[in-house]
Amino acid sequence: NIGDSAFAYCSSIKSIIIPDSVTGIGYNAFAMCTNLAEIILPTNLKKVELTVFNDTIWKTNTTTSEKPAGVTVENNIVYLNGSTLLGCIATSAAQVTVKEGVKIIAGNAYSNFTSITSVILPSTIEYIGFEAFLATSLSAVVIKATTPPEISSSAFQTVSVVYVPDESVELYRNAPIWAAHNIQPMSVIGL
Repeated sequence: NIGDSAFAYCSSIKSIIIPDSVTGIGYNAFAMCTNLAEIILPTNLKKVELTVFNDTIWKTNTTTSEKPAGVTVENNIVYLNGSTLLGCIATSAAQVTVKEGVKIIAGNAYSNFTSITSVILPSTIEYIGFEAFLATSLSAVVIKATTPPEISSSAFQTVSVVYVPDESVELYRNAPIWAAHNIQPMSVIGL
């Protein structure tokens, strides 16, 4: 893994190739590398935080017509290799549904979108990053994954209830960090 702030403020870095052996990139790992324009990321990332590439040319280009390799934008959502949700560009929606196939939600992905009150996460979700839903109005989460995904302790700060598959309620209630949430079966809301 590449640790938090490992290469932060290294303005001499212009391009990087991160090998497939790397499965996680920490908070601010390449932040403020102001000349970093080309990044080749491993295809098997399991953890990534959006702030990893803050203030880089690469991150700026994720929202332009000259997107970096592997980056797509669908309905104002930035994806990497289709399975990593890097962030939301804009939304006024109250409910957010993350599409099936997404495995990772990067840290700060939906931060500061105060309109969000509920989110539905796919069965494929494996990791939810640091402060992924910080400063939202999120009160309810539906998670279709039968195995509790790894989660940052600050991913859901205002959530009052988390709905999970009925057969997974005890798994979530006993899982690290999830145990601190009010875990309820999805059947109580008709799912």
